[in-house]
Amino acid sequence: MTKQKRNDIQGLRAIAIFGVLLFHLAPKRFINGFLGVDTFFVLSGYLMSSILSRESTIDGGVVKQFYIRRFKRIVPLYSIMLVALAVITPLVFLPSDMSHFVTDMEWALPFAENMQNVLKQYDYWDEVFNSPVLLHAWSLGVEIQYYLVVPFIMIVARFGQTRRFRMIAFLVFIGVSSCIHFFSSSTVSFGLLFARVWQFLTGSIFFELEGALDEPSGAQYQTIPLHSVDQEKLLDDDEDGIEDLEIGKPPKTRSHWSSCCFSPVISLISYCVTLYLLWMVIMSISGATITRVFITLATGNLLLLGKYTQNKILSNEIMVYIGDLSYLVYLSHWPVIILYKYYNDISDLTIPDMSLCLLSTLVISVLLHHSLESFFITSSTTISFVFVGLIYGMILVALMMGGMRRLSEIAHPEPTEETTTMKAEMTVPPIPTIGLTTLAPSTVTNGTTS
Repeated sequence: MTKQKRNDIQGLRAIAIFGVLLFHLAPKRFINGFLGVDTFFVLSGYLMSSILSRESTIDGGVVKQFYIRRFKRIVPLYSIMLVALAVITPLVFLPSDMSHFVTDMEWALPFAENMQNVLKQYDYWDEVFNSPVLLHAWSLGVEIQYYLVVPFIMIVARFGQTRRFRMIAFLVFIGVSSCIHFFSSSTVSFGLLFARVWQFLTGSIFFELEGALDEPSGAQYQTIPLHSVDQEKLLDDDEDGIEDLEIGKPPKTRSHWSSCCFSPVISLISYCVTLYLLWMVIMSISGATITRVFITLATGNLLLLGKYTQNKILSNEIMVYIGDLSYLVYLSHWPVIILYKYYNDISDLTIPDMSLCLLSTLVISVLLHHSLESFFITSSTTISFVFVGLIYGMILVALMMGGMRRLSEIAHPEPTEETTTMKAEMTVPPIPTIGLTTLAPSTVTNGTTS
């Protein structure tokens, strides 16, 4: 058996993170860039269905392995971001501005930043123009919460033991989630998991459609349990768009969708949908709700079409590499932007400012991708758990003892009465030198004339 990497999935990740970057760098210009997050949700739904479809039954052991793999992929790098911000932010922020950051850290530790926004009725669009360093953690919170419930969604969807039943079950879940999304307040529809489940399950629907198109009529095959295969070999496959050793998949047959006569048509459709996705992300189009639906369906279609044709836009080496970096770019870009704005006391970024923030983000992402990210993917589960436990422990101690506020006070000491007086004296205008020879000495006092 061989591994077959879906480069087009990494290309989709590149488009998604590109849109998010544009929106956060210039939110007034690229107002639809935030829809890159919607693409990530559809991708996650597709990949989670792919992973769990390998199992003939989803029992406790399968769920445990599923959670461990998600943990190793996501949490160590996330914890590095948190501890880095716990040190850097107090050095940049004034003590008077630390309260919001400390509260955000308390919510971000358990991946619940999105719930803070929902419960406190924070408007995401207002927050984007303020300075919450951990605002971007909301979408990862939604992802993690979905990972917690998706095995149970799949268990329910498998009751009928047929593909048709699974698709009907997904459509029911999508219907309920869509009602929550489209008929709730903007805060709830934007950040609540159950208002976003419809996008994850749209990815699942397209995965099932792919299986239906490829399923050979009357063929019988046996699913290989995931826990019977070397977990370390599979750990990074699902997140990189790899069909892991084709586990649990039927023998491949040449589908009529991929036949010679249809290939040019499929390729043309794939390119058109790709360009449409890019256009929607870049252009300033009003109507976020309907645009979100289009983006969700476009992403699902590209996932389906990518199985049968090679999309050279999405499979370009640069796009694939950016897709590989996408998680690290996601983690680092927003803190870089906010800390830069705060330090320079600016609200909008100029082109040079954007370039510097983008370069800093890419440097951080590349360095971490080729060092710590690779290390945690290949290291043992014990190392990952111990590492995360130590970092979370340090942050919790700092929160309980007020360490971050104290660090900010040390970095930005309150001016004393003596230093205030000295500063005031230093601001006295200098005595003018032009024309002083024509003035009587008695008429000059502190640089002014009587």
